[in-house]
Amino acid sequence: MRAEIRLGRLLQSRVPDIAVSAALSTGGAAVLGPGTVVSGRDSPPTGRTDCPGPDSAVAGVAAGGASVLPGSSVDGAPPVILRPSAGPALAPGDSETFERLARQATILLPPGGTFSTFPATVGTACNMQAPMNWGAPSDPGSPCGEYRPAIRVTGNASLVAGEGQGTLLVDGDLRISGSYRFDGILLVRGTLEVSAGATFAGFIAAGAVGTPSQPAVGLELRYSKCLYYNALLSSVWPSPLRSRSWKRLF
Repeated sequence: MRAEIRLGRLLQSRVPDIAVSAALSTGGAAVLGPGTVVSGRDSPPTGRTDCPGPDSAVAGVAAGGASVLPGSSVDGAPPVILRPSAGPALAPGDSETFERLARQATILLPPGGTFSTFPATVGTACNMQAPMNWGAPSDPGSPCGEYRPAIRVTGNASLVAGEGQGTLLVDGDLRISGSYRFDGILLVRGTLEVSAGATFAGFIAAGAVGTPSQPAVGLELRYSKCLYYNALLSSVWPSPLRSRSWKRLF
């Protein structure tokens, strides 16, 4: 006689636990030029019912070196934290976060691309198969309003127009040369260059931001715990319960 039993494993969703020390975190220098505004004061988005009120503030900038040039401003608690330089590379904690989130990427893009990203639909549904559809932060009630992909570019990249939300990871340098909006998490291993208006809500970590010859210009970054946490929710993965994770089905 042959006896069989079937077991099922009980899983739970685990949201990645990451430490955010500042709205803008760099391993190397942050050179902020005219029109750049960085705030570490928690700013929940207006018009959304899924975000609580403001939480405690973080630093505006945490960097291996910081130059806040005339025409730019930094606010936070405190506005600036200086720490030992990691060169033009992510700070150790940010590098660990990059590695953890990179494993959850749902969109993989080759290096050297110049991207314009906009919401895309098929009928009345969000088209999540379109690689240039990174959600619709400007219209949360639309079909792509809750779509927050995790995107990884395996080298340098340029953004020239559009919007997106979720998690964006760039293995090389990222250049923004047009009006662009992103809500959530931006991690850049190399240098983030901004030469035109760019609006971010959530937090940014990069190897460096701007250079002495090309400061970041027109960058607006406002820390938002709700928006970066919403991005993390899209990166959850199932894990077994610590005890009694197996259950007899029959």
